[in-house]
Amino acid sequence: MAEAAQTVTARPAPGGAGECPSCGAALVGDYCHRCGEKRPEARDLSLRHFALDAAGELTSLDTKLTRTLLALLFRPGRLTAEWVAGRRGLYLKPLNLCLGVLALNLFVYTASKQVTMFDVRLIVENQRQMAAQWKLPNGDFYERRFAAAATRRGTTVEALYDTVNEHWQRNVSLLQPLQIVTLAVLLQLIYIFSRRYFVEHVVFAMHYLSFAVLTTTLMWPLYYLIGIHPTLKNMAFAFAKFGVDILYLFMALRVFYGGRLGLAVLRALVAFGGYFVGYAVVYMIALFAAMFPVLFR
Repeated sequence: MAEAAQTVTARPAPGGAGECPSCGAALVGDYCHRCGEKRPEARDLSLRHFALDAAGELTSLDTKLTRTLLALLFRPGRLTAEWVAGRRGLYLKPLNLCLGVLALNLFVYTASKQVTMFDVRLIVENQRQMAAQWKLPNGDFYERRFAAAATRRGTTVEALYDTVNEHWQRNVSLLQPLQIVTLAVLLQLIYIFSRRYFVEHVVFAMHYLSFAVLTTTLMWPLYYLIGIHPTLKNMAFAFAKFGVDILYLFMALRVFYGGRLGLAVLRALVAFGGYFVGYAVVYMIALFAAMFPVLFR
């Protein structure tokens, strides 16, 4: 029993006293010269040290996350240029950044029903209002389909709305990477004589999508105050956002690809048009895939 107790309490460090716990290299100072790992110490496991270290990571302006976000928001094209040049250790990886921003956006715009981009109720209501305004036939088509589906399934229309919204959110999260591929293919065609690898266009597309989605995420408090319904005020904000996205894309293309000013403007407009079409197609396919099994089966 004494030997067992001694075995439990005597827990050796993950590496020898002079050995790096990550790569096994001999330690000379507090940090490994091969991989940069810090020498493990007993105080690292204290609650106080853990809390201070976590707070320092979150508030330091020198972290990868902060450095990446500042470059993404205020230095168009810089992240892609740095990645292609091989200076990658200072920033988050393009795929990690893009997936993280997409996940944050999805969470923000689904956390509250007051501000959500995935509410089929708005589509049904807008269709009915537009049909009444323009005197179009079948303006209540989806309204009738949902009512019939609710009767057939023995549930309520509101429950079906919630089911469609849930599936719509999931489908968008699965299809959003298609926007990266679509924009990358378009950039490959636009810069067909640039002799760049396709992966370079993919990385640029990831960084641009990260910027566009992150700025949309940052607009959430504004939409929380004014609502997300298609009013004239919201349309004005949407067009202003499009203007910012086009300007950012133009500046990023100039930094990363170079080229003449007039040609860069034309390429930015074409690239943004393709990006917007891809965005709309992804959301429409995701919505149709969510509605079809509910309404037509």
